[in-house]
Amino acid sequence: MSFDDLTADILKPKNYEGAPSVLYHYCSNESFFRIIESRSIRLSALNCSNDSSEGQWYWDLLAQEFQSRGLDIHTKLPGLYERLFGRGPTLGFCLSEAADRLSQWRGYADDGRGFCIGFSGTALQSFRRRFVKVEYSREKQDAMIKEIASRQIDGGRELTDGIDEYSGNLLYAMKNPGFEEEQEWRLLSSKPAEDCDYFSRGNILVPYETLKMTGEDLGVFVKKVIIGPNNKTPAAFVQAFLHKYDFTRSQVSVEPSKSTYINR
Repeated sequence: MSFDDLTADILKPKNYEGAPSVLYHYCSNESFFRIIESRSIRLSALNCSNDSSEGQWYWDLLAQEFQSRGLDIHTKLPGLYERLFGRGPTLGFCLSEAADRLSQWRGYADDGRGFCIGFSGTALQSFRRRFVKVEYSREKQDAMIKEIASRQIDGGRELTDGIDEYSGNLLYAMKNPGFEEEQEWRLLSSKPAEDCDYFSRGNILVPYETLKMTGEDLGVFVKKVIIGPNNKTPAAFVQAFLHKYDFTRSQVSVEPSKSTYINR
C-alpha cells in the first residue's frame, strides 16, 4: 500500500498483487444453498452486520491522531463522521485466507453446521469491485492514519482534497488486532441506498447488491467446498448439487472438515 499518489485507491495494490489464489467464505447451510442455486454472491451493508464496531475502529484511531495534535476532528473536519456513517451503504462480501478454522466455523457458519466455500481470488477480481485485505497491525494502522492526518493538517488541505474519500475506503479495512486470526479480505462496493436491493433480518432491513457468476463452467469461481464439522450432508450430495448448477464436478474439491468440534 502506498500513499505516493493521492489520486489512487490506497487500498487497491496495483493489479491486486498479493491476493491469495483461494479465499474462503464461511456461511450457513441456507446461504450456501442460495449462493450455488442462484449462481451469485451477495454484498451486504457492513454497518448492518452483527459487529456493532464496524468502521468505529478506524474512526477512533483518526480522532486520537487529531487529538494528539491538539485538534478536535469534529471541529477540524465538521460533518465527516455523519458523512462516513450516514452516506450510502458500503456493501461487502467477507472472506478469509484461512480454510477449515474452528473459530470461523463457530462465528460465521452456524456453529459448524454450514459450509466453507473456497473462491478463486482471480475470479473474484473479475467483478471489478474494490478488493481489500483487512489490516490488523497497529503499527501499520498508525502509519496510515498519521500519513492521512499529516496531509490534511500539515498541508492545509481542504476536506475535499482527499480525506473524505480515503476515510470512506479505510473505514471497513481496519479492525482490532484481536481479530487477526480471521485473516480477512473483503470485496467492497458503494452505491446509493435507493439503488440497493433489500432483505429482512431480525429487526433490520439490510441493503445488498447481487453479483452473478457467469460462464459455461462456474468451477472457475468455486475451487473448493469444505463441509462443516456439524453438517451431515454427504460429500457425494454436495458434489452432485454443485454439478447440477454448473459448478463442474471435476474442478471443485469437496471434503469434510478436519476440525474436531461437537455442538452440544
